[in-house]
Amino acid sequence: MVQASSFNDAKKNWKELEEALRSYYSDTLLQYWDWLGGSFYPFFGVDDFGQAKVDDLKKWAGKNPTQEQLNYWLAAKELSHRLNFQKTEVFEKYRATSNMPGQLFNNWPTDEDAANQQFHRDVLAPLVNQIIQDIKVIKENALISTPERLTSVGGPFELGAAPPEGTGEALDLVLDRAGPYLAFFPEYRLL
Repeated sequence: MVQASSFNDAKKNWKELEEALRSYYSDTLLQYWDWLGGSFYPFFGVDDFGQAKVDDLKKWAGKNPTQEQLNYWLAAKELSHRLNFQKTEVFEKYRATSNMPGQLFNNWPTDEDAANQQFHRDVLAPLVNQIIQDIKVIKENALISTPERLTSVGGPFELGAAPPEGTGEALDLVLDRAGPYLAFFPEYRLL
């Protein structure tokens, strides 16, 4: 259990991390403004609006892609898959269970939950750990180290479906703020 004297620090660190997670979700994973509401696009049968998407290899690179094009396309496909997985299977799972499904982290966790040590131990710390483990894998993608290739014209991403150029910085901010928070939970270490 988190010691009572350090729990106030854990709550403070959670607030800072929560801000970075909100920004990461809305600026990197969401990829569109949600002013129409979370159910607008699915109503019209569009379940993947705002997700990173990669063009078909032959459409993008032609019949005989070079090895460099193939590597670039594979890196883009892997990055899209991992970002979309985090968006739909991690962030939006919690979004769907909140009382206000269009408001990820804006109304969840509640102030009452965030003041509860057991809630941090049982819910928030494992969630943050999952997000961090995914981010560490995403950071290994070659396109994160060359952000100019993320949004380059003629790249393998579909028009308007490339992760933003600041994706690497958003990942770094979440990692930086997760470390101090997870330090209060010895079972989750940020290596």
